[in-house]
Order: sequence, then structure tokens, then C-alpha cells
Amino acid sequence: MKLAVSQDLFTKYPHLRIGVITGQGINNMHSQPEIAQLTQSAAESLRQCLTPETLPKHPYIAAWRNIYKSFGSKPSDYRPTAEALLRRILRGDSIAPISAVVDIYLAIEMEYYLPIGGYDLDHVNGDITLRFSPGNEPFFAIGSTTEEKTYAGEVIYADSEKILTRRWNYRDCDAAKITQDSQSIALFCEAPSLDIPTDHLMKLTNELADRLGRFCGGTISAQLLSGKDLMQ
Repeated sequence: MKLAVSQDLFTKYPHLRIGVITGQGINNMHSQPEIAQLTQSAAESLRQCLTPETLPKHPYIAAWRNIYKSFGSKPSDYRPTAEALLRRILRGDSIAPISAVVDIYLAIEMEYYLPIGGYDLDHVNGDITLRFSPGNEPFFAIGSTTEEKTYAGEVIYADSEKILTRRWNYRDCDAAKITQDSQSIALFCEAPSLDIPTDHLMKLTNELADRLGRFCGGTISAQLLSGKDLMQ
């Protein structure tokens, strides 16, 4: 699997950096008590640091809200994924266990306030590209059988056959979702502007890779891509 960013998107977001974690031969069948403890600890820490009122003012959350505005998505209608998760936690919701991988990266999102998403690579066709949509491309969200259509200028992840994620990180597709049967995965975390420091993204990427290796086994690799590394 290769990740690339289209030239026109990179021109608009020249400071884009993406942490990429891949796992091969992992065991994602069951979450574990220690993962649940990490999730609980992250939620408790979050509630001590932020409230629903102060959340939108946090620099990383504000940065992503500005990015959404820049490609025509109202963040009040379509919340960036990290903001949506943190908002649920701050209003007292709990997160039901899903699988080891998903539970691990949701806990990391709570700790670092940045979006993380990913795919089962056995259901990804060819390479993955982050690009603008020309509009009217079909999309089926996780858990939905209703076809959506992208709008022109929307930022999407796509493989050679389908849209993988709408609105950069807002919603993933059902076809490539990570399940308990997934053994080959890729996870992405982005810093699209200088409002999010590179060292923060790097720390997140390394921590996520470490936890995946500890709890899921397999072969885990992590890298931070930017500049020419990403250009299509």
C-alpha cells in the first residue's frame, strides 16, 4: 500500500504531515482489560482538562475546524472526527468496546486531540490517495446501505475503486472498515497546518504503533510523511 496526496491538494495545504501506521499479521479479535483501562484513564484526563464549552477553543480542534471550512464543510454540521469523539466523552458518554485496534486508537485520540482513521488493507484496492473530489462520487458509510454523493471540492481518501473516507476524516466507508477479522491494517493521523506541531504528531504516531505492537502483535511499522514523500 502506498499513500499519495494529489498535487492540487498539497498546493492548498503545503504544511500537511501524515503519520502512517501499518500492521501485518495482527490479532484484532478481542479487546483486553488493559486497553479498557487506558480508555477510561484517557476519558477521565480529558474531562479534567476540557469542557464542552472550551473544547472548540483548543488549538488542535480549532485548527481542524478551520480546515473543514476551507474545503466547504461547516464544522457545526459535520464535526471533525476527533472533535466529535471528545465532545461525546465530555458530555458523559462512554465508548463501547469495538475491537483492539479501534479501541486503542480511540484512546489515543482522547489523549492527543487529533483524528485517527484507518482501513482493512485486504479490502483496499491498489494505492490510497488523498485528493479533492470532482463531486458526485458514490459513498457508503459504515453501517449504512444508503448511497451518498460527494460534493465538488470535498477532501477525500480513495483507492482505485471507491471513496474510503468523506470530508477528510469525517466518516469512513463500510467496505474497508476495520473489524475483528482484520489482520492487515493502515491507520492515518494528519496535521494539515502549522497549528499542530510536528513533534506532537510524531509522538502520537510512535505511541500508537507501540500500543498496537503490544496488544495486537504482528509486524507494525510507523512513519511520518511530509513534502515530497506525499506528493503524487
